[in-house]
Amino acid sequence: MSGAYLLTPFALAGSFLGTLYNLGDDLGLITRERVEHVGHDVVGLPTAVVVAVAVLFVLAMPVMSVVAFALFNWDFTVYERDGSVVARRGLVTRRSVSLERRRLRGVELTDNLFERLTRVARLGALVTGLGDASHRGRLLPASPRPFAADLAERVLGSIPAPLVGHPPAARGRRVVRAVAPPLGLAALALLAGRPAVAYGCVALALLGVPLGLDRYRQLGHATDGARLTVRSGSLRRRQVVVEHGAVVGWRIRQTLFQRRLGLSTLVVAVGAGDGACPATDMAHGDAVAFAARITPEWVAPFLEDDPDADR
Repeated sequence: MSGAYLLTPFALAGSFLGTLYNLGDDLGLITRERVEHVGHDVVGLPTAVVVAVAVLFVLAMPVMSVVAFALFNWDFTVYERDGSVVARRGLVTRRSVSLERRRLRGVELTDNLFERLTRVARLGALVTGLGDASHRGRLLPASPRPFAADLAERVLGSIPAPLVGHPPAARGRRVVRAVAPPLGLAALALLAGRPAVAYGCVALALLGVPLGLDRYRQLGHATDGARLTVRSGSLRRRQVVVEHGAVVGWRIRQTLFQRRLGLSTLVVAVGAGDGACPATDMAHGDAVAFAARITPEWVAPFLEDDPDADR
């Protein structure tokens, strides 16, 4: 279900052709005349042959996806050793990463649309001082979501639940942000005299409506007194769970349109992973209250200066 693995056949074909070209060039077998001759032969292939090759590539995508996944994640094992969480994987190349528990600040559950439909998720660790955290901090590849959630609780602790949804005003913003870009392109295409392109953009705008609604459904936040979690995204959904002690700061951001709707984006600053976990389009009062609940001594001095804090 992962896009990266599904594109493996194209990557393998490109690598194979590139190797052949470099080898032929080194041996003096590549000449302009031969390249032109091969090009003419490819262009002159019957349509049926071209369609058959395309079909073979499409059929090879899921097969090669499984093969690549097995090679990279063979015997994926996670265990604890001397105060560290160790993850090992790989068949041809064996990789082992050790993550110190004292540096582990949270976990991240991610999935795409196809993985979500099949209840699959990936689990990563948020660790301070870890470069290339998206790969080196991986605790679990695409796996059944209940299994990933269970491992997250073993590593970090219970995940706060249930998630608190965001206000209805956020739904309109999600839909508008999904629909507006293709509609803008459609208007430009009409002005440029390209009606076919405009129709295609309008079709994309119609597809943007369910996308925006799903983005709204995925918004959520929660805390249980020891950890907090925020979730957002649709095509790539991301749920971050962070210990309260890992929070190093807050940022409450309001655009002009958010201010008119009484919304805010609360950014949780942490010293691990990407460094920030945004909770998009929360009610402004909820954003302030959420931060104050976790670090009241930090937020209290600003409440008197915030005219919207009591809303």
